[in-house]
Amino acid sequence: MQVQSRSNILTYSDLQAPAGSISGGKVFPSVDSEPAIKRDRVTLSSTAKVLSDSDGALAPQRTEAQQRLIMGASSDSASAEKIAHDMAVADSMILYDISDLVRQGVLEGEVKLSTSGRIVGEAFKEAFAKEAAELDAERLALYRSEKAKGTDALQILKIMIDFTNENASDLYKEATGQGWFGK
Repeated sequence: MQVQSRSNILTYSDLQAPAGSISGGKVFPSVDSEPAIKRDRVTLSSTAKVLSDSDGALAPQRTEAQQRLIMGASSDSASAEKIAHDMAVADSMILYDISDLVRQGVLEGEVKLSTSGRIVGEAFKEAFAKEAAELDAERLALYRSEKAKGTDALQILKIMIDFTNENASDLYKEATGQGWFGK
């Protein structure tokens, strides 16, 4: 990545704006009027490289847990393959908070989501089951397609995480914790 100053114009990727101007609500800093070209190179850490897309662009927004999963998978290709495969073949599940039931010493009663504490009723479970079946099938097809193309397992994992984050409803994200940032 290069940040370049030329003729008092800041260039960052395909964005150009005169120094000191306002664009998109952001003020671009002034630069010294040094001659010709001044270039600063930015070096990304290995962690930042793993969390960014292969072309060096910023990765889509991922939860801290998803970032940790990607970092764990990046340790070696066998780990990446296992995690990607398991994500592709596993059925989505609702993460329940049953701590109240345990505390009360009962086996049945009101259950809540572990993410938000929302009480889970039958309508929620039915809506989740329908969407989860569709997303699970699409994620498995995506995994198989990328695997057939020879895509690296770590990249497949990122693709599946981003697919889920971009295509799952808020209900699904809240139920599974995948891509759920809270509200």
